[in-house]
Amino acid sequence: MRGLVGALLFLFPSAFRRKFGAEMLATFDRRWQEQPGWRLAVRTALDLILAATQVRFSGRAAPVPHPKGDKVMTVLLQDLRFAARTLLRSPGFTVVALLTLALGIGVNAAMFSVAHAVLWHSFPSGA
Repeated sequence: MRGLVGALLFLFPSAFRRKFGAEMLATFDRRWQEQPGWRLAVRTALDLILAATQVRFSGRAAPVPHPKGDKVMTVLLQDLRFAARTLLRSPGFTVVALLTLALGIGVNAAMFSVAHAVLWHSFPSGA
């Protein structure tokens, strides 16, 4: 199957193959190791044919993905989306976690307000 994918990569322009060919083969190899089968083979072949057609006739040399911000922000946004999806899957845990955070923040604010009033504003100003 790897040979077929390698052959289908020749549908892409040579500049595109040099830039992305090895990465595309490595991605296919990883997916094939995870779940080999005829569905993956057919889907991969059709995707490569469609992508090669788009690259050849789009007028651009190669589609270049534009990252959203720098790498740190991209990873942070992915982590936040994952956290939101996970919390939406378990609403009971989400409610308990939010109540715990709210209680902790409220108690912390109250204690600092009392400490501020007692320690810094309890002494008379002036002699």
